[in-house]
Amino acid sequence: MAATYELDVSFALDDLGWHFGNWHSTELTEETARGLDELGASALASIFRQAFELAQAYWPELGAEGWMGWYHGSAFEQAVGPLDKQARSILESNGGGIFKYWVDYARKHPDRVGATTDP
Repeated sequence: MAATYELDVSFALDDLGWHFGNWHSTELTEETARGLDELGASALASIFRQAFELAQAYWPELGAEGWMGWYHGSAFEQAVGPLDKQARSILESNGGGIFKYWVDYARKHPDRVGATTDP
């Protein structure tokens, strides 16, 4: 679930497409999607997975050194734009970004949050 933090930052500073260039990792992407599911953000997880599917066609560009210059105005930015809008709508209706899902999760599952130590 901790992997969702980077996505929350991406929504705060950039957009959904930019996230895949900034965090260019298939493993992190998969962990983020699983984390969203665990947090109960299934609609957001579905949109995130759809965006990742689109990103796969542009994965070499997103992983290139100059990806930031390439991204703006790219076909990928245009393709992922509607998904970004859908995701932002979900986050806005939830009232607090991805972090709000964490708060709701902690309230629902206090036994799953926090570390325990042995005496």
